[in-house]
Amino acid sequence: MLNRNFKINNQKYIILLFIAGILIILFTMKYINNKIEEIKQNEFQKEAISIKKEVQKLQKIKMTDTMAIPIALSYNTLFQKYLEHKINVNLQKTLKKLSFSFRKYTEYKNVWIQVIDKDGVSLARSWTNKTNDSLYKLRKDVRDMIKSPKIMSRISVGKFTLSFKSIVPIFNDKHKFLGMIEVITHFNSIIKKLKKEGIETIVLADKKYKSQLTNNITHTFIDDYYVVNFNPNKDILKLIKEKGVNYFVNDKNYKIYKNYLTTTYLIKDIDGKILGYYILFKQKKFISNETINNFIYAISFFGSLIILIIIFIIIYKNKLNIENQKKYFESILDSTRDIIVVTNLKRVIDANKAFFKFFKVENLDEFRKNYNCICDLFVEENGYLSKKINNKHWIKYVFNNPNIEHKVKILLNDKIYYFSVRVSKLNNENNKLCTVVLSDITQTEVYQKKLEKLSITDALTNIGNREFFNQNIKKEIKRAKRYKTPLSLLMFDLDFFKKVNDTYGHDVGDIVLKEISKEVKSLLRNIDLFCRYGGEEFMVIMPETSLDKAIILAQRIRKSIEKLEIHPVKQITISIGVTELKEDDTIETFIKRVDNALYKSKENGRNRVTSF
Repeated sequence: MLNRNFKINNQKYIILLFIAGILIILFTMKYINNKIEEIKQNEFQKEAISIKKEVQKLQKIKMTDTMAIPIALSYNTLFQKYLEHKINVNLQKTLKKLSFSFRKYTEYKNVWIQVIDKDGVSLARSWTNKTNDSLYKLRKDVRDMIKSPKIMSRISVGKFTLSFKSIVPIFNDKHKFLGMIEVITHFNSIIKKLKKEGIETIVLADKKYKSQLTNNITHTFIDDYYVVNFNPNKDILKLIKEKGVNYFVNDKNYKIYKNYLTTTYLIKDIDGKILGYYILFKQKKFISNETINNFIYAISFFGSLIILIIIFIIIYKNKLNIENQKKYFESILDSTRDIIVVTNLKRVIDANKAFFKFFKVENLDEFRKNYNCICDLFVEENGYLSKKINNKHWIKYVFNNPNIEHKVKILLNDKIYYFSVRVSKLNNENNKLCTVVLSDITQTEVYQKKLEKLSITDALTNIGNREFFNQNIKKEIKRAKRYKTPLSLLMFDLDFFKKVNDTYGHDVGDIVLKEISKEVKSLLRNIDLFCRYGGEEFMVIMPETSLDKAIILAQRIRKSIEKLEIHPVKQITISIGVTELKEDDTIETFIKRVDNALYKSKENGRNRVTSF
């Protein structure tokens, strides 16, 4: 009887254990499934946030670059002189050429430029021949600029599209407001960059602007929302049409639709008013059923071991936490693109992966064999850090001046890089260690320098323009007087050039100007500064050159042009004026004298050199 009761109790015990085991397995499976779903949702949420941050970053860069263009153009004295004196220049043609230059030489293929005078009248646009129409009543931003001239940058909807706009005021030398330059750019560069990262983007202007977009560029609408993209992905447009725009734009988080994770980023104006939307699509990553099943089986099979592992983890929790925190922070430092180093001002103590990748070294010992300090690679140039600034170590200088933007120019393996620099002290016992963060700004700096070069280069002849001349004549006069060295100025003009344009047309005239520029440039030294002064007038600034040597060069140039063959023109000659800087000369008297010499050459029969 006891044995029977024992067997019954034992059987009950086994059954209870079996039921408990089944319940544990079911509970574990449910927990695992919930955990897997939670992981999926977290990953989707992180992906949506990451996509929005990328859009926010690209939009900020685009706003900055759109602002940089009119700022660079505002330094060109052509616009100042046109607004102040209405000089005889085909402004619309000039703007059109500038717009073409941006399309050819930069990543921004859609740049539109407009010049507006101090009364709000549009004097010229790069995209149309329409001129002299008043924008004062039509546009509040124009009225605000006239009332209080300052740089303005925003996103707005006009008659043509949703776009980035920046307006910069133009002043004369007495700081009198003359007018403004407006630059408009498109969203397409952002759309292309997102596509390279696997994100398909449709940019929409809100449907409330449909009646306003009377001259819209793409002629494409979905549910009264205007499609800003020039070449939108047709499959993505089809997906949006299937569900309707409101299905996507009304969700502030994310959705999983078909094979895509989709999220929306709002486009707002400076007052927080919604102008439009980025609807963003990225292909969804799936976790296969086989992987999930294997995971569940492994958890069930090794369930008993988990308890032992948990006990082991609890025992060594503090130790593991410390190690994991160290690895976690190291992984963060190694995942960033910025170069991060720890230094004691004398040598690099530690660095992240970006440091070793940039300098192409395996470890710090290898780096120290080649360099004592990162500053050994600095290119000393105005506007960039050098080893010593005001007799202070460059790191101390950056640390003590946190409100200033610090940049370095680095030459490594015959290639130039630009970085912004930040410095902070580490919390350590001796407080002598610093972290230095170098963020790569090479692309932005190179782009800015391209803009600056465009503003001082003549678009036709590819030599310096009048602004280039104005900047350099001041420098060379100052240097010549300071170091007591000779400085000569040569000015030449094409004889009867109007007749060439009238006979053969302006296209041939442009060819003549380009060929003559090319020929003259080949006869000059590297230190000579050659520019197109205006129309068919050219200037050559000749540092460290006396008048007699300048006359010899002038005769060589005159004879070379006389022999030059430019079909179909039979012969081209030039008249030249030459002068040397005098001790009491100003810029005005120096230029006036060479201009008088040129005039004398023309008065005495042309194709000759006259010196004063």
